[in-house]
Amino acid sequence: MKGPDHPGVPQDLELESFFACSPHAVAALGPKGSILGVNAAFTELFGYEAGEALGKNIDDLVAFGPENREARSITERVGQGESFDFTAVRRRKDGSPVQVRCLGVRTAPDGGPVFDYAIYEDMDRLARARSTPSADAARLEALFGGAPTAVAFVEANGIIRQVNAEFVNLFGYTPEEAAGCRLDDLVVPEALREQADSVTRLADSGGTYRFETERRRKDGTTVPVLVYNVKTCMDAKEVQDFVIYLDLSGTKESECALREAAERMKRIFQAIPDAVFILDIPRGRILDMNAQAESLSGYSLDEAGGKSFNELRAWIDLDDRRRFYDLLGSKGSVRDFEARFRRKDESMIHCLLSGEMIELDGVPRVIGMAKDITERVRFEEAIGREKAYFENLFHHSPEAVVLADGESRIRRVNRAFLELFGLDPEDARPGVAVDDLIAPVDRHEEASGITRAVSGGGVIRKETVRYRKDGTPVDVFLQGISFPVEGEGRAVYGIYQDIRDRKATERELRENIESMRRLWIDTVNVLSSTVEFRDPYTSEHQKAVSRIASKIAEKMGLGEEIQEVLALAGLVHDIGKLGIPAELLNKPCGLSPMETRLVQMHSEVGYDILKKIRLPWPLAEIVHQHHERLDGTGYPKGLSGDGILLEARIMAVADVYEAMQSHRPHRAALSLDQACEELRRGAGTKYDPDAVRACLELAE
Repeated sequence: MKGPDHPGVPQDLELESFFACSPHAVAALGPKGSILGVNAAFTELFGYEAGEALGKNIDDLVAFGPENREARSITERVGQGESFDFTAVRRRKDGSPVQVRCLGVRTAPDGGPVFDYAIYEDMDRLARARSTPSADAARLEALFGGAPTAVAFVEANGIIRQVNAEFVNLFGYTPEEAAGCRLDDLVVPEALREQADSVTRLADSGGTYRFETERRRKDGTTVPVLVYNVKTCMDAKEVQDFVIYLDLSGTKESECALREAAERMKRIFQAIPDAVFILDIPRGRILDMNAQAESLSGYSLDEAGGKSFNELRAWIDLDDRRRFYDLLGSKGSVRDFEARFRRKDESMIHCLLSGEMIELDGVPRVIGMAKDITERVRFEEAIGREKAYFENLFHHSPEAVVLADGESRIRRVNRAFLELFGLDPEDARPGVAVDDLIAPVDRHEEASGITRAVSGGGVIRKETVRYRKDGTPVDVFLQGISFPVEGEGRAVYGIYQDIRDRKATERELRENIESMRRLWIDTVNVLSSTVEFRDPYTSEHQKAVSRIASKIAEKMGLGEEIQEVLALAGLVHDIGKLGIPAELLNKPCGLSPMETRLVQMHSEVGYDILKKIRLPWPLAEIVHQHHERLDGTGYPKGLSGDGILLEARIMAVADVYEAMQSHRPHRAALSLDQACEELRRGAGTKYDPDAVRACLELAE
C-alpha cells in the first residue's frame, strides 16, 4: 500500500505486509476517523474501492443510522489511546447489513507518528465457513507463513499445530520444538498461568480475546505483547484459532522514553528558579504552575488552577494587564515587563514578566514567567531617595563643594562655592581645572599635591589658603575625599569651609593669651624683686636657682613649658622668707630648734602668698614642696616619692646645688666637688636621681 495510492499509510514493512495480506478488512485512520487507506479485504467486505474510501470518515462510510453515533464515540476513544474488541452491525455500500467483529488498534512504528487501525472480521463469513469448505485455505496458509507478526495455529486446549517464522524469531522455538506442545506451557510465565488458562478456555468455547500481557521466550526472558485470536475454518473442518502476538517492545520502550522525557520536563519545570505559569487562551486561566510560582503567589495549584489572575485579584494595576496582553497579542511574546501583583496574603510584590504564545499538544497556550524584583525595586527606590537627599545636600550645603575628576577638572560646583570664591557659573564650568581657578602660583604646587593624594585614595583635612576671583585670600578648612566611579576612574570631592572669622578670633585670642602670659610673668618678676629690697642674697640665690632648674629640665628632655614653669618658680621659691625676721636669716651662728622651725616656715608662707594669685602654673605647690625629700625627711609635710611634684623635685636639687656653693654668714661656701659629692650621696634617697644626674652633667 505504498506510494501515491496510499500516502498516509505508515511506511513500515511489517505493518505494510499485515495491512496488505490480512484476510480481514482493515482501514488505516487519521485524525477524527478520516480514512488514510483500506486493504483489498475491506473493498471485498464493504464494496468501496480505495479511491472512494480515501479521506471519508470511517463511521459515516460503514455505520448508518443508529449505529453511527455509537461508532463515532468508539472512534474518538480509540483516538485517545483506548483499544476495542466487540461485535456490531455495519453496512455495505449497497446498504445491506453485515455482522462483524470490530477491533480498534493504535500503533507508532519505529517511534514515529501514531496511527489507528479499524479491523473488521466478517462473522457471517465465519459462520458460512463452518459448513462450507473454504476456497481460501491456500491463501490463509500463505498469510500464515508470511505474516509480519508471530502466529501460532492451535487446536483445542491450545495444542500447537504449527507456528510461523515470526513466532520462531520472537520466542526462539523452532517449528519442530513447538509442534504438539501446549501453547500456554511454552510461552506463558508462571505468574500469568491462571489468566492464560482462562483465556484458552474462552477460545475453546468459541470466544475471542484481545489484551496486552507478557510472554516468555525460550531463553527465559519476557517480552511485552498484544495477543489476540482469530477464528478460521479450512476445508469444512472444525473452526480453529490463529493466536497472534504483536511484539510491543518498541512501543513500550517509546512509551517509557516518553514518560521519562515527560518526567524530566516536569523536574525541569519545577526546578526553574523563576515562577512559571501555563495559561489557556483566551480567558487566561491557570492550567499549571511550578513550585516557585506557588511560593511567589502564595496559592497552591489546587487553589489557583482553573482561575484567571483577574479572578484572583492578582493584577494591582489593570492598565498593566491590558498593556501586557496587547503586547502579547500583537507580537506573540513579551520580555521584561514590570508590573505589581497582589499575593494571597494581600501583600504587594514587584515582578518582571515575560510571556510567550506556544502550542501544547496542538492547543494554543500562554507560558508566563515572573521574577520577583521587589527587593531590587525597593533598593532602587532607596537609592533614588538617597540620591535626592545628597543632591539637595550638595546644592544647599553652606560649605563650598566642588566635584572634580582625578586631574582636578571640575564636574560640578554648588552655589556656596561660587559665592565663597566670587565666581560666575561660567568661570567654574565643567572641564576647568579647580586648582588653576582658586590656587594661584604660590599655592598651586600645594593644591596639586593635595589633588594627587586624594585621587590616589587618600583623605585630606587641613587648613590652607585659597583665593577669590578678585585675588583676595580666603582662609579655608579643606577636606578632600575620593571614590571610584565605574568606567570613569575616581571622582574627587573638595569641601571648603570659610574659616576667616575663626582665624581672626584665634589671632585675637592668641594675642590676649600672650598679653596675659606677659602679665603673669611680670607679676612673678615683681614678686621676685620685692625680695631683693629686703635680702639681696636671697634675691640672687633665687635667680641662680631659676637658671639651674630650667637647665636641668632641658637636660632631662622635658618640654619648654616645664622649663618655663621652673624658671618662674625658681624666681619666687624663697619668697616666703619675707615673713621671716631678717636677723634670723643673717645670724652668724647656728640656729636653735625653734629658730630653725621658724625659718622652715618660709615654704608655707610662700605657698600662702602665691596661692592667692591666679596663675596658669602650679608655682604655689612647687614652692610649698621644694624642701620635701624622696625619703620623707623633708618639710613642711614630710612627702615622699611620687607624692612630690616632679617640678618640686627638680627645684630641690637646683636649690641645694646653688646654696652649697654660696657663702653664708654661718658657714663658708663649699667647693663644686663638695657640692657634687653631696648630691651623689643623696641621689635616690633624698634627691630625684634623674635630676641629680642632669645637674652633675651640667656641672661637668
